[in-house]
Amino acid sequence: MKLIFKFFIVGILFASCSGANKQEKLIPIDADFVGVVDLPKIGVKSKMYANKSFAMFDVLSESLDNETFSILANGILRDRNESGISTTSPLYFYLMSEQSYGAVVVSLSNNTKFADYLELHLSDDFTKEEKKDVVLYTDERNEVIAFNSKTACFIQLQGVYSTDFIASLFALETEKSIVSHDACMSFLNKNHDVAMFVQSEKLFDLAGKEEVKKSINMWGGDITLEEFRDSYLSLALSFNKKSIALTTELLANESLAKKLREQNISKTSISKDILKYVPESTLIFSHATFDTQKLRTVIEAIDYNNTIQNIALLNGTSIEAILFEFAGDVIFSLHDVVSEGGKYTTTMFSGVDSNGYPIFTDTVLYKQKMTPKMSLVLKLVQKEQLQKLFDQFSATVLSKTDTYYKLSEKLIYGYDVYLAFEKNMLIITTDKDVVTQAAEGGYKKSIASNPITKNITPSGYVYVNLDYETYPDEIQYSVEKMGMQAFVSNFSFIRSLEIFSKKEFSGTIQLNLKQGGDNSLYQVLTAIDNFSGL
Repeated sequence: MKLIFKFFIVGILFASCSGANKQEKLIPIDADFVGVVDLPKIGVKSKMYANKSFAMFDVLSESLDNETFSILANGILRDRNESGISTTSPLYFYLMSEQSYGAVVVSLSNNTKFADYLELHLSDDFTKEEKKDVVLYTDERNEVIAFNSKTACFIQLQGVYSTDFIASLFALETEKSIVSHDACMSFLNKNHDVAMFVQSEKLFDLAGKEEVKKSINMWGGDITLEEFRDSYLSLALSFNKKSIALTTELLANESLAKKLREQNISKTSISKDILKYVPESTLIFSHATFDTQKLRTVIEAIDYNNTIQNIALLNGTSIEAILFEFAGDVIFSLHDVVSEGGKYTTTMFSGVDSNGYPIFTDTVLYKQKMTPKMSLVLKLVQKEQLQKLFDQFSATVLSKTDTYYKLSEKLIYGYDVYLAFEKNMLIITTDKDVVTQAAEGGYKKSIASNPITKNITPSGYVYVNLDYETYPDEIQYSVEKMGMQAFVSNFSFIRSLEIFSKKEFSGTIQLNLKQGGDNSLYQVLTAIDNFSGL
């Protein structure tokens, strides 16, 4: 795992190009994963090639305990004009867990310069050796730098190895090289800033096959690990002008894709009428859909000892009857935070009786509290079973009015929670105004008018407002009390975070920025330097 971590750090430190690059030919076709950093694009977007330096890069390169990777980092970030390493070609990194080694592969602009650079900066711990047209530097810590006239490999190994094996990497036959892997090459050639291609069965080997099996069984799936063979996972990181996007995609084989479609609990469409029941402005918003029949299968698989079903039966209903009432659309919105003062009743431990049993008493507390104004809305087909349950609990934990139910304050430390049936919706909210607006048909200016809803799909959607300047006064006051103003100030260029899926078996995490003057990568690196005080 330490070896894997090092390669992720190297990828982050430098974070592709089309056509078959000479570095690709050195990567075995059965690598666990292959990553690429488009150095030309990263250099331009970070202004690194305009002689802009970042203290973060300096600290990271100096903190690398691996001497070979330190040489690599400095050769690209500090000494690119003297090191002989090409920054106009992509950098590749890969892992071979069965052979217990990982490597970073770069192109050389001048192999003579590179040889001189190594002689100048490598410690005396390294021994030089030549194998035909390959020069190798090795040490007792299993760190290796090997290069020929065009390409250099920075390698970290575990266990015993031979220099003949290292030299053989420079003479891989085409059919044994990643260039013969059509799916991998098709992805790597899409010009992402940073990208990684993972063979799924290799990923499961690293994660532990038994743990993966448990996860699959937990969700009631009948998919076997064997069915993941010839399926791949891709990750692509893009630094755009006004956003940073990380997209993952499962490239499933035909058999696996069919099963995943069958077991996908999302609906194929969304009901937009649910959006009118929460306000237009929001701090956190999420939307999801579910197929009630498929969700029932998942719940039954999780509820292997029938605990959930037995609770439902004790209350005169069943899982099936309750799920049948849901249409399969749900939204959540945290739309405000307000400061409220008052009293609330809670149950507290007050001692023990003469028999040694604990005594709990209802206690009235007075407190100024911040109340999150949030709402959960679920679309219904009908409400008979749900209303029956609510009416049952109205004698204990619920109080009932003509238009809504109210949850007992004892359960939730003095917060008001309202439950209401309006039209074909179930609304659960801490904001009474939501219930009032719902009775009038919903908000005239609802979340449906917010531009964020354009990214909503049946697969799910999450939005988080990260624009501190738009936060309620109560949140800003709390941030000041925690002494986080410096962090907020340096990262004030961030607007929001979104998680969405616009393609089958794919998902995107996107950080949106307020303005697009400088590239997002440059803005982030500058903010990190300013905040850290490096």
